[in-house]
Amino acid sequence: MCTQFKGWIPNVIGRLSFSLSGISSFPSRVVYKSHLRSGGRNFAGFQKRNLSDTTIPLISRCTYLKSMFDRYVLQKEGDFYFFCLMERLAEEDEMRGSIAVFDRAHRKVVKKWLREKMETFDADAPWPALREHFSLVFQRYSILTLNFTLKRTGEVSIGVENVKNEFYATKNGEDIDHILASQGYFFLRDLFHTHKFHSPTTDTIIDVYRDREDWKREVNYALARKVIALRRQNTVRSIRKAIGVLSYLEAFRKHLLDEQQRKDVYFAIPTTRKSLEAALPIVEIKEENSVRKKLESFAGYSQKVLALLFLYFGLFRDGVSPSEDWLWAKAVISAVQNDLLISLAILGFVSLVIQIMANISIPEREDFQASLVRLSLAFQEKKASAVMFVVGMTISLLCIIGIGILFQKITSVPV
Repeated sequence: MCTQFKGWIPNVIGRLSFSLSGISSFPSRVVYKSHLRSGGRNFAGFQKRNLSDTTIPLISRCTYLKSMFDRYVLQKEGDFYFFCLMERLAEEDEMRGSIAVFDRAHRKVVKKWLREKMETFDADAPWPALREHFSLVFQRYSILTLNFTLKRTGEVSIGVENVKNEFYATKNGEDIDHILASQGYFFLRDLFHTHKFHSPTTDTIIDVYRDREDWKREVNYALARKVIALRRQNTVRSIRKAIGVLSYLEAFRKHLLDEQQRKDVYFAIPTTRKSLEAALPIVEIKEENSVRKKLESFAGYSQKVLALLFLYFGLFRDGVSPSEDWLWAKAVISAVQNDLLISLAILGFVSLVIQIMANISIPEREDFQASLVRLSLAFQEKKASAVMFVVGMTISLLCIIGIGILFQKITSVPV
């Protein structure tokens, strides 16, 4: 039995542009081919997506490093290839199609095969012929198949069709169908949606919901909660984001809710917008005079002065000699004058410390949570949390040892 889910791809005007599908480059470039024909439009494209939920400082910032770390340290795989085949019928004015997901083990065969098939992509072929055109690779190599219908308003229906049994065997107690449908939704959203008011890496404001009568209520509440949460952060950046998300909420209520539904899930959009717009200049003034702003300015001036001092020490070494009472300063200046590597290391380290001290902050909680909510299809986890902790502690220890060696070398330079 095909499990159905519902969701909404955000758009302000209430009319998605199907002709612009595939131009997104997040999280990687989409290789696609699209044809406009007399009866509508056909689209075929695939994209590499890393779905790993590994969260390690520095490593997780780079998709390639995260993939290597997952593969060789955590013994799990996070790289998957999503292929989308869809058509639009002119009389229906909606996109319908299929999504097939392939793992890394078959990436070379699948990519080569898909490229060859897309080269022979017949623009005027009927939908059954197109499905037959790609069905062989779907059946032989895919680990998951989803079907979907996408309306102009952004309303999307996703059905979980063919799933390998290993998914159901490895995550006991979790709603695997929902997780898989969510990944299909994220893929479609990135094909059709531009992330204007939020980071694409943490955009989990809206999810998919089981096809019940209350799914629109859930989407409405998700957007409303995000607006309120951003407003409470009380920063210029968050308030501007809140105004953007509020526009999505207004569009969703206008194009997908009827009059009775809007009354049932009432939200004072005009009042909220006026409140946000009134708060914005006040928060801007506060931030301009805030301690953080002054610290950032101090950091900039400090780094300039520091660079000039090191330049002075290096160029005028004969005339610079601190008092004998300042032995540590004399040792540092001697090291700077006689060893370029040490001088660069000190300059970089002190500049880094100044910058860190001027930008100490707690990351936005919802961004951190959202990065963990993007659940992975890489289910072969082996003590991942313990490994991440050990790696983090190792990096910290190496930094401390490096700083110690640096200062030991500085203090050992003869004066």
